[in-house]
Amino acid sequence: MKFRKFRFSGGREKYDSANASPINYWAGRERYRGGEASGAPINCKGDPVYDKGNAPIILDIIKEAEMNTDFRRVIWTGKNFQITLMSIPAGDDIGLEYHEGFDQLLYVASGEGEALMGKLPDRMTVHDKLSPGVVVVIPSGTYHNVISGSRRPLKLISVYAPKAHPFGRVDKTNPDKG
Repeated sequence: MKFRKFRFSGGREKYDSANASPINYWAGRERYRGGEASGAPINCKGDPVYDKGNAPIILDIIKEAEMNTDFRRVIWTGKNFQITLMSIPAGDDIGLEYHEGFDQLLYVASGEGEALMGKLPDRMTVHDKLSPGVVVVIPSGTYHNVISGSRRPLKLISVYAPKAHPFGRVDKTNPDKG
C-alpha cells in the first residue's frame, strides 16, 4: 500500500492511503475553541478535549490524563470500546463497582493508590499498590474499588470493552457520592 505524505501548518504530518486531499484532524474543532469558556477542558497542546466518536485520533494520553481534573471524562467512543480519563481526588476512592457485560483496563498515569478486586463485595481477594505505569485488568463480573492514597489526585486512563458510558459523558465529581 502506498501512502501519500502531507504537511500541515505547524509541522503536523498526516498520511492518506487513498485520497489526494489532506487529512485534517483539526477540521470541525473550531466550534470547540473557547476552552474553559465553552465548557471544554484544554489539552496539553492548548486544544479542547472532547469525545471524537469513532474518528481516528492521535494524542499524548498520559499528558491528557495528568491534566484532567474531572472525575470521569469520556474522550473516545468507538463501536467496540471506549476510552475515559479519571481523576480520583487525594484520599478518595471510586466506590465499590461491579460491571456485568464488559471488561475494563485501568492504566495509572500519575499518583499512587491501591486497587481491590474480588468475586464478592466483602471478599476482595486481589489487591495491590498502584503507581505510574501500573495496569489493572478488571474482568466482567468482578467487584472492584480504586483508592487514591497519594497527596495528589490519582490520574487514570480507563478502557472499556465494549463501551460503558454514553458518548461524551463528563462527570465533574463522582456521581455516586452526591
